Amino acid sequence: MLAQEIIRAKRDGRKLTEVQIENFVLGLVDNSWSEGQVAALGMAVFLRGMDRDECVALTRAMMHSGRVMSWPDMPGPVLDKHSSGGVGDKVSLMLAPLVAACGGYVPMISGRGLGIPVARATSSTRSPVTTAHLRRRCWTRSCAASVAR
Repeated sequence: MLAQEIIRAKRDGRKLTEVQIENFVLGLVDNSWSEGQVAALGMAVFLRGMDRDECVALTRAMMHSGRVMSWPDMPGPVLDKHSSGGVGDKVSLMLAPLVAACGGYVPMISGRGLGIPVARATSSTRSPVTTAHLRRRCWTRSCAASVAR
């Protein structure tokens, strides 16, 4: 599927299919989409919007573009607080403990490119944290932060 076909579909106001959205996310991950193509689709989405089905498909495609952790034995819901970086991660510092106080478990993983403010603020170590260590911390403290390596 060609990137320009997906861009054209959204530019022309058509709803993107799940396959088109998965192709876009794959293009982001494997760098087969150029920066200009990503920007063009971003502008088309900004101007034309996405409906709920498209948003769900995008969220799922992005979630499955990497490794997905599953901790079904946690005694409460495991919830993600995603950060895109930008203005800093001040929300996570307040939100994760609030969610934990309500019975949720919040493993926050900051990407390498985000400036890692949460990891710096909540950890005294700069060594990589394993998934097992993150899980153990989340189990005992209900929320934990780590840096993706």
